[in-house]
Amino acid sequence: MALPALAVYASSRIRRLEIAKRNYTPSPDTAATEQFARLQARLSAIEQRLQVLESQAGISPQPAPDDRLAHASEPPAAIPALQRPIYPSSRPSTAPDPVLAAIPATDAVDPSATAVPAERGAQLERVLAERWLIYVGIIAMLFAAAFFIKYAFDNRWVGPRGRVSVGLLCGSILVLWSDRLLRRGYLYFSEGIAGLGAAVLYLSIWGGWYYYRMLGAGLALGGMVLVTAAMAVISIGRDSQRLIFLALAGGFLSPLLLERGRNHEQILFAYLAVLSVGMLAIERWRRWFWLPPLTFLAAQMYYWGWYLLFYRPADLGPSIGFATLFFLIFAALPLLKSRRSGRLHGAELLIVVANLLCYLGALWELLWSDHRWFLTLAFLLLATTHWLIKRRVPQPALGFEPTVSRVFGTLALLCATLAIPARLGHAWLTIAWAAEGAAVVWIGAKLGSWRLRIPGLLLLSVVALRLLVLGIPAPRFLWNARFGTFAVAVACFAIAAVAIPRAVDGLQDYERKLVVALLVAMSAFSLLALSLEFWDLFGRLPVAGLQHRAAQQMALSVLWTLFAAGLILLGILRKSALLRWEALALFALVVSKVFLYDLSSLERLYRILSFLVLGVLLLIVSFLYQRRSVSQKARKEGGGQS
Repeated sequence: MALPALAVYASSRIRRLEIAKRNYTPSPDTAATEQFARLQARLSAIEQRLQVLESQAGISPQPAPDDRLAHASEPPAAIPALQRPIYPSSRPSTAPDPVLAAIPATDAVDPSATAVPAERGAQLERVLAERWLIYVGIIAMLFAAAFFIKYAFDNRWVGPRGRVSVGLLCGSILVLWSDRLLRRGYLYFSEGIAGLGAAVLYLSIWGGWYYYRMLGAGLALGGMVLVTAAMAVISIGRDSQRLIFLALAGGFLSPLLLERGRNHEQILFAYLAVLSVGMLAIERWRRWFWLPPLTFLAAQMYYWGWYLLFYRPADLGPSIGFATLFFLIFAALPLLKSRRSGRLHGAELLIVVANLLCYLGALWELLWSDHRWFLTLAFLLLATTHWLIKRRVPQPALGFEPTVSRVFGTLALLCATLAIPARLGHAWLTIAWAAEGAAVVWIGAKLGSWRLRIPGLLLLSVVALRLLVLGIPAPRFLWNARFGTFAVAVACFAIAAVAIPRAVDGLQDYERKLVVALLVAMSAFSLLALSLEFWDLFGRLPVAGLQHRAAQQMALSVLWTLFAAGLILLGILRKSALLRWEALALFALVVSKVFLYDLSSLERLYRILSFLVLGVLLLIVSFLYQRRSVSQKARKEGGGQS
């Protein structure tokens, strides 16, 4: 009973507004009228002065071009340009009057100075009253209708068929009524009523399927598809982004509403593919740039949700096929746009990157590790495809950065990089990535492209992380896969550190710091590799009475001391302050270990060896430093005397 009453009340209120609009006569604006009167008086004075000048020059006066100037003392009843209509779709003009701007009036009152705060307040009031109250009211009506229908169903006032029929009829009437409201000019109200009608239709179809079993799953899905298509057509006809958002939400929620825990892979993904194509076609037509990202996000959520719940190895073929289909659907639109102009906006670039990453993730999950050769070929094919797209994308007009071609080139490099771990593993993967990173940095330095050097440095960073966490067996001293992996990685760090300073385009500020980081990484990973080897060696020596733990600690102290001494010598010979500072830091670490740990934990023999080696080498290093200082002082004095 409440719904018809509210509808009648709303209709009567709308009728009253229409009558008030037709009978409305705006009152004159006092400030505007006074300003217009002053303007007319000023024009009359100018005209009289011109007549005097013409009579003095002997020129016959010409009649006024507009006889309305004769009535300068009669102000108009209303100024149409300054009226404030009550209809929300019409907005007052804020453009300045060229006549007023051309005449310098010192005593003129600027009505905009006092009207701006009032105008903003009135605009905010209209937004709150005309839009948000409608949205909140529609949500409240939807809840009221749902609770009322539930109450009527529980009390068996209406039979199942009648309940569904009433819902479908009410939803259809609301949608048709919204079109009539739009023709009368009530834009936001009509869109709200259309959204309410679509929600009632979805709810009725779902109730007929879920509660009463009157509709089969296929028939219910078909009904929801019709509602979604109708809302899409209405949104296109009205150029309404709010209604297309409702159609998008209803279209992607339909399978979720009809889901009963069963695996309908082919029907589900075929429906999602058709819906995605339709939404992308609408975006192509109406240029609603937010539509493809939301469509892509919803499709990916469905795919990965299905994968987590229903995937089995027997579904490998269809799963790869649908993943490829979604990848092609969302890659087609940005590709067509980039081939035309060579430019894409931010949302489209985001879809290009996210689409490829999701597809790579799907291939990895489905094909690793039973189909590694096929996975490698797929990655290489994607790398080749993106590289060809990069070559075919036209360069943008002058003044625009070639961002699109760079994005496709980066994605091609990413796919080629991932093709390596698809076939290799563990130590060989680390070696391959280190070699690839060094090669990319070297090529980027030769070509003068810092954008090409960045991926190589990122690869070397990944290699460094893998060296820290990857456990590789080392059954023999030095001659094993672990030490070989560390040796190749250190060599690649050295190649990158040598190549970057030779870049033909000069160095960025961050790259100078990266060169220092690469040099430090060379020393650190060399020491780490030797430490692991000596630790394992002294841990498995077959010597009777040998305390393996104490021997390992003593070996580390001696090794670190010798390594620091070697860095000192190399730094003095190469005149490298960086190597000398690395050696001093390592000496500080060794001294801390010997005095804080070895002194209290090692046996007498191992303790003696640790302190002996450390003391001897520290004395030698100190002597070398003093000798270097004396030599430098002598050279300075000799140069001054000469």
